Amino acid sequence: MPPRMLSYRLFTPADQAAVLDLIGRASYVHRHLDWQPGDAWLTDPEMVAGVGWCHNQAAALMAFSPTTVGVSWLRVVALDGDLPAQVVVRELWDFLRPALWKRGVRRICVLMLETWLYPSLALLGFVPVEEIVTLQRIWDDPEDFAIARPPGVTLRPAEATDLEAVLRIDHTAFEVRWQMRPRDLAIVREEALSFTLAEWEGQVAGYEISLRYDSGIHLARLATAPHRQGQGIGSALVAHVLYFANRLGISALTVNTQASNAASLHLYQRYGFRMIGEGFTVLEARLPDSPGMV
Repeated sequence: MPPRMLSYRLFTPADQAAVLDLIGRASYVHRHLDWQPGDAWLTDPEMVAGVGWCHNQAAALMAFSPTTVGVSWLRVVALDGDLPAQVVVRELWDFLRPALWKRGVRRICVLMLETWLYPSLALLGFVPVEEIVTLQRIWDDPEDFAIARPPGVTLRPAEATDLEAVLRIDHTAFEVRWQMRPRDLAIVREEALSFTLAEWEGQVAGYEISLRYDSGIHLARLATAPHRQGQGIGSALVAHVLYFANRLGISALTVNTQASNAASLHLYQRYGFRMIGEGFTVLEARLPDSPGMV
């Protein structure tokens, strides 16, 4: 059977039901690990997405996160099973490049969660740039996790009025591809099981964000202001999360970090975390110098 001919157009809110139906039935789906819960990304006015249509039915989808300083993540790809993946992924990519360029996107990153997508992305020029590792801390019986705080450091829950200060630390502590947007930070504050600030003499110097999953807690974000690194703030925050989990009767804690981040690996391993087999590759491609170039 010859491949179906698709017509492409940019996603609009009117397409939401058709897109959700496609994601639910598609044979090939890639979904980014997103800060936004469920399908909230569909209501994000800054995202860029394209839909391939066949006989008034959505058959293909590609969606990108809003840009952060020129960087966007491939958020979702969904294809009906009888479509040639490499052809349709290429067509969606070519269709969306001008819209991405117009939004200021110059680099696209992908957290490689689905092996079926890799050949298509490799043909588009995506290359591995980073490896993400997963570490886990498990304890069978309640443990006494002491929180050693450096002199002058206090810990407290984050408030809505703290988000601007947290965002400043986030954007100085992380490379651009990992930086959060204000919208994401506001959403995750509502979803977080724990969102704790470390203050140094009254100034926000670090923070942690932890989320609940089925059998444990995931330390989703940990950052210290660069000028306060190496002074025990990250240690105090990790110890706090362990103490917090223990008080809730939860005995499993996971965290992700870059394989190249020796300081983070040392910190987590010092608190008993061990690597487990769940790692991911980050791919990246740069858009051509102008939207019309290949």
